[in-house]
Amino acid sequence: VTVPDEQPRSWALEASADGGANWVRLDTHTAEPLRAAGGPRTFRLTNTVAYTSYRLRFTGGDKAPVAELALLEHIEARPGIAVASLKLDRATLSLPAAGRAALNVTTLPANSFDKAVAWTSDNPAVATVRRIGDRTAMVMGVGVGRCQVTARSADGKRAAGCTVTVTRSTLPTPWTLAEVNSPHVPGEARFADGAFTLTGGGMGIGRWWKRNWDQFALLSQPRDGDCAVAARVGAPSRSSDGALAGLMLRETLDRESRFVAVGVQPSGEALLTWRDSPADENPRTKLGKLALPAWLKLQRTGDTFTVSTSADGVNWGEPLARHAGAFTPRLKVGLWVTADRNPTSSTARFEQVRVD
Repeated sequence: VTVPDEQPRSWALEASADGGANWVRLDTHTAEPLRAAGGPRTFRLTNTVAYTSYRLRFTGGDKAPVAELALLEHIEARPGIAVASLKLDRATLSLPAAGRAALNVTTLPANSFDKAVAWTSDNPAVATVRRIGDRTAMVMGVGVGRCQVTARSADGKRAAGCTVTVTRSTLPTPWTLAEVNSPHVPGEARFADGAFTLTGGGMGIGRWWKRNWDQFALLSQPRDGDCAVAARVGAPSRSSDGALAGLMLRETLDRESRFVAVGVQPSGEALLTWRDSPADENPRTKLGKLALPAWLKLQRTGDTFTVSTSADGVNWGEPLARHAGAFTPRLKVGLWVTADRNPTSSTARFEQVRVD
């Protein structure tokens, strides 16, 4: 377990096999920090029961901003032991188009040697599937319908399937979700109660010596000529301190496309970033810290782009920043989120979104 500076010293690890109705204590510690001087610590415990839920209880009343928890099992895989069966954690799955859900696979016996698994969808027009870990894949809803997602062993002899039903997207027309440069962990977009919730993975926005490129989730609609997008933008979840969520005007979905964007980090730091040509490395300007959620507006007037803030979403003050760039008349206008780190994702909420 890794935590920030605060160090809870009295804690217990508990597990449940019935969805949290009853809990069993597996390990407990008193007056013992979770973190050593050199980094995270490892605690060994003996457990032979498979539980479905785990929790940490901090019994001393200390605050505990836990950043990461890993439960590890020591299994000695031996050559010559073949996979006898595969088991998925769910046999059916329902999600909307532009939504996502995880599938986890278990190879049996546990000490089989070649645990590699290949994932396929029998109808990518309904749902696609992407491996994001040794035992996990993410299913993404594409279009209304039903399909079968299958996990298959490396030798092709064993398989397990999940029936996936994709319902209508919750996104209002003409909003569409796209992923720029295929982040390792796919994103999703949902609309409910007048607000968009957007999840995006990826390494961030920018081009560094042709080693990293734009990688993020973009929820957008096309607009010609002068336009503006405004929203009350919430803080992106902290996949990293550099996670960003905000507003963007972009020419294409190409990883080197020209764009102008404003984004906020989990700390509230606001940034203006852009690309006027594929050769731009990573130009950006800090705009100061905002109290999140915050009203932001990104506007195009001719070849001038401006960023403004507001206390109420109606009255806008003097622009925080301006950028001049001769872009094509038609742009993709919308919302974006990047985790700024692979393999993970970040989520942000956008309220009262307007495109004018």
